[in-house]
Amino acid sequence: MEIKKNFLERFKLFVISLPVILSFIILSAHFSRHNLIELTYFTITFPLILLVKKEWVKKVTQFFLVAGFFEWIRTTYILTEMRIESNRPFLRMIIILSAVAIFTISSTLTFNTKTLKERYSKQKNTSTISFFSFVLTGIVLFIANVKSPVRILLLDRFFYGTGGIEVLILSTYSAFVVEWLFNTKKIDRVRSNLWLLFSSVFFLQLVVGLLFSERFLMTGKLHLPVPAMIVAGPIYRGYGFFMPILLAITILFVGPAWCSYLCYIGAWDNLMARKKKIPDSFSKKYRIIQVIMLFLVAITALVFKRAGVNWLIASIAGGLFGIIGAGIMVFISRKRGLLVHCTTYCPIGIVTTTLGKINPFRVKINRNTCTNCMACTFACRYNSLTPQDVKNGKAGFFCTLCGDCLTACPHSSIEYAFYSKSSLMARKIFFVLIAVFHAVFLGVARI
Repeated sequence: MEIKKNFLERFKLFVISLPVILSFIILSAHFSRHNLIELTYFTITFPLILLVKKEWVKKVTQFFLVAGFFEWIRTTYILTEMRIESNRPFLRMIIILSAVAIFTISSTLTFNTKTLKERYSKQKNTSTISFFSFVLTGIVLFIANVKSPVRILLLDRFFYGTGGIEVLILSTYSAFVVEWLFNTKKIDRVRSNLWLLFSSVFFLQLVVGLLFSERFLMTGKLHLPVPAMIVAGPIYRGYGFFMPILLAITILFVGPAWCSYLCYIGAWDNLMARKKKIPDSFSKKYRIIQVIMLFLVAITALVFKRAGVNWLIASIAGGLFGIIGAGIMVFISRKRGLLVHCTTYCPIGIVTTTLGKINPFRVKINRNTCTNCMACTFACRYNSLTPQDVKNGKAGFFCTLCGDCLTACPHSSIEYAFYSKSSLMARKIFFVLIAVFHAVFLGVARI
């Protein structure tokens, strides 16, 4: 009886959802007819997200159904004009396409039924930010795929058009990421795991690309996966500004958060630092080393270029720089409990934290509720919440907006600030942007 009951419930759910499923199938056929293969795969597989019992799924599905409605209206208008110009009949076509458009927009109403209302009622507090993360990730990935001179999405390289499926997967993942970050009581744990996942995928693709198939590489033109090369590479080569531009865009939207969420090397420094539960005190005077490293890297690259140093020698020098950095992670960061590599050795760190000040996101402390317990100081692995910083009511100059201190504070006295927005809104906007960048980079970041 129980099996029969479950079957009937699932069948009922399928019947209620059928208009939505049919709408996407028809849209898929439409895109296929016009040879828009990525959109074909995206729309034909889209109904699979209906298996996720979250409120954001309802919002996302309704959004794309409305978008589908306007696509049918646009198509009707274009085809009608074409038929008028060629003196062909068009009335029946208008009736058919209008009926399809009405059916598509009407499908959104199925979510007003009691069954679907109950099914998609979980995580209401994050449904809006998950919706925006999904949609923005999808838009960015589709634009990147269209504008890129190479097939930038991995699935596309094996089966043309299936990049649309990858867009759906990464968009769904983005919706979950923002939910995890916003709801967690331990941002440091969730952030570290997401960051490590991103870096692991990055290097796994590199290894598989080198050993088995070049399809896992971006262009096959290798460069060292050392952040310092973002500065040194373009200076030495005189071209190849993709990474500096990507870094600049990231800084523009999320400030110095590149160093705590998106750097493929920093994740490992973070892993080493967390081997020690409570970080040591560390003088900010050591930051001058980072400035010196930036100038040394830039000057060395320029000297190599002017002297005509062979690319192999330049690569060996870059490799040695990376090996020394790895040694710092293992022997110093692990011992001190701080991201010593990221805060004193890596030249990109000083670039992001300095240029990151053009970004309006900040970490601020509410002095009215702060008790000076210094829990945030022990949580900060970037040495940006010293007792003096706490007294000043804001994170230090070198804060990377990681957010670990937010959930570490027992009095909820620390929050993100963004212009005149409330702390809650600032947090939502920041995590949406982080989730989008994280998911997009996970899909396109390759060497």
